[in-house]
Amino acid sequence: MRGTLFDQPHVVGNALEVLHQHGIADRCEIVGGNSIETISEGADPYVLRPIIHDWTMRKRFHPKDLPPRYH
Repeated sequence: MRGTLFDQPHVVGNALEVLHQHGIADRCEIVGGNSIETISEGADPYVLRPIIHDWTMRKRFHPKDLPPRYH
C-alpha cells in the first residue's frame, strides 16, 4: 500500500523524518499544497482527516461539491 501525505508546505516540512522513524518513508509521497485550492490527483480513496474543524462557513465545502472523479 502506498499513500500521499498532502498538507500545507510548512506542515509537511518535517514529515520525511517522521516517516523514516516509522519505517514507511518508501511508501509515502509528500506533497505540500492547499486543499482549498487543489486536491492531489491519482489516488483511489481520499481521507480528509480533521481539516474542517476550524474553517469559517464560507470556506467549508461538501463532498458533493468535488468534481465527479472524486466521488
